[in-house]
Amino acid sequence: RILLDFEAAPERVIRTGHAEWVTNNSDSYLCVSLIARGKSVGAMTLVLEGYAFTSSEFLFAQEFARRAAYAIDNARLYQSSHV
Repeated sequence: RILLDFEAAPERVIRTGHAEWVTNNSDSYLCVSLIARGKSVGAMTLVLEGYAFTSSEFLFAQEFARRAAYAIDNARLYQSSHV
């Protein structure tokens, strides 16, 4: 079953930097890397049963992850400069 594989996706995506988007019938998951200043700060995984992500949703998730990564990075920079 496809949704069983999503549990290992974040580790793979963080390690490789490559997003994953997998759909099987109507179940799907996507996992995108959170990268800021060339470094991974994590991964974002979305899983849905009974729904297949569209390509526009995949692109949206990638853009959302890009912005989230910069927000995380900026927060870390701010915190380190105010300690």
